[in-house]
Amino acid sequence: MNNKNIILIVADTLRKDAISLYNNRIKTPNIEYLASDSTVYNNAISPASWTIPSHASIFTGKYVNEHKIHETYDIKTSQLSGSMNNVKYKTIAEILNKEGYNTIGLSANPNITPGSGFDRGFNVFSHMDNYYRSILVDNGLNNKDVNKIRFILNYYKNNGLMSSVNLYRLYNLWLKSGNGHLYDKGGYSITNYIKDMSVKEPFFIFINLLEMHEQYLVHEPNGAVNFLNNKKIDIKKINTLKEAYFSMSLKLDYYIGIIIKFLKDNGIYDNTDIIFTSDHGQMINKDYYGHGIFLNDELINVPLVVKNGKKESVNKNVSTIIINDIIKNIIHNDSNLNINDSIFSESYGMHQCEALSFKNRMDKDLSRIAVFKSGYKLVINSKNIIEEFKNGNKYIDNINDNKNIVKDLIDEISIFNGNNTYNIEL
Repeated sequence: MNNKNIILIVADTLRKDAISLYNNRIKTPNIEYLASDSTVYNNAISPASWTIPSHASIFTGKYVNEHKIHETYDIKTSQLSGSMNNVKYKTIAEILNKEGYNTIGLSANPNITPGSGFDRGFNVFSHMDNYYRSILVDNGLNNKDVNKIRFILNYYKNNGLMSSVNLYRLYNLWLKSGNGHLYDKGGYSITNYIKDMSVKEPFFIFINLLEMHEQYLVHEPNGAVNFLNNKKIDIKKINTLKEAYFSMSLKLDYYIGIIIKFLKDNGIYDNTDIIFTSDHGQMINKDYYGHGIFLNDELINVPLVVKNGKKESVNKNVSTIIINDIIKNIIHNDSNLNINDSIFSESYGMHQCEALSFKNRMDKDLSRIAVFKSGYKLVINSKNIIEEFKNGNKYIDNINDNKNIVKDLIDEISIFNGNNTYNIEL
């Protein structure tokens, strides 16, 4: 067995074009440094467009329709809490723990916490839930106010009265003053923890950094509500949101730099393989702001960098479920990695719409599936409507001239989906 240390960093809500590896208008020098002796995957696809199903896929190496951790018409975000405990597949932490790795989890995400099932196989799993810290301090609240607000938030959270995500949004709607930007969402606490850490080798450390996740401004549109009500987002608001979103990559990059420095200062950088990726991206346009629901490129095209002492670039489409195999290969010193010709991404509805009635959302609450094969992408929804057909970055409107290609892609989806036939006339 290879005794290399392994770190898996999931930069939550990071779309591919928000870092300089894929967009030269962005400056993220620490991530660039990480990539200097890495395999960089240029076309990595997330298996889902929001946190819980995507993390379940990364941890198990299975697609969403295999592990079954996803929303439905009747089950939304808060009701999925703990579902990962019932998944029959071994998680990568369980596998590494059995191989003698010291397994440590550090998460800023309220969906990835101790007891959620994502902590299976970890010797230590810490949730850094104080990412309100700098928001409260920046807005001039004293310690007494801060403690009072935290007490109220924790009371509602611990008694299951509202999901953590909705509490977070409610809090920011309540906050009327301030400089408008949210600077710290847990990265400060996670990197401080790492800097002071003394850890037994070989180790596996999983880190979820929430810096790229909304909210970016004090007052932001609700993407799901706007979508349901056919409301467009003002172009000025969109541009402000985009600017705030992309600026957060500087903070993310800073935290990556701290992790790299910790490894170098302790003389273990060269003996540590690092996997840097995201669970999903972010849509910011006039029709929708947020994630989940759709399978657009800005939602499922994510970075994937594997620091393994190599310097190479892979252009073939890969799903981030391959991370499971990459880690297994590291521990067994195996260089063979099977990349499938067809890969998939799935969405099962609007996970953000817990507060909305079934009647209000049933006409738009659709499941969707995307297939990528031979440079083509096809997205079909549960009404048997083709939502997207592309060759590379080029949208194709005339399906009639590409019937054989479309039929082949639909057949791939049907097989993937358990031979369910899609009744689409071509």
